[in-house]
Amino acid sequence: MKLSARSDIEAPIEQVFDRLTDFEAHERQALKRGVNIARLDAVHGLGTGMSWETRFAFRGRERRVIVNLQKYDPYQTLEFSLAAALLAGVFETELITLAERRTRLILRLELRPANLRGRLLIQTLKLRKSDLQGRLEERLSDFSDALEAEHALAPPPF
Repeated sequence: MKLSARSDIEAPIEQVFDRLTDFEAHERQALKRGVNIARLDAVHGLGTGMSWETRFAFRGRERRVIVNLQKYDPYQTLEFSLAAALLAGVFETELITLAERRTRLILRLELRPANLRGRLLIQTLKLRKSDLQGRLEERLSDFSDALEAEHALAPPPF
């Protein structure tokens, strides 16, 4: 199953990338939503090899997903692999400079079943695909709006 969304953001690509790679802020947001996160790697700074274990409740059961940063191309691409008991997947972010202060952010998520129970879960998710697509687009819109507001308040560079 594939989902994707894109947004044009009124901010320079460097600012968008810096916000995307603020993993500590993302961890705090996930904690607010009831997701437990533990860092698994010993990588210092940003780069390929970063890894997290996430645990959250879904459909009445605790789920565990391992997230690995597979590709790190500064100011262009971040690609994460996702591994769980029922599913495997890839989450990719791509940045494109449209103008000096305008950036396009593209998100792509692809999920594949890991076993027969995973196939059943994917079929259930496909029935709700339009709802999931809408939620992804809404989250991206919220992220974009917050980043644009932050950029508008920032003093101009000298």
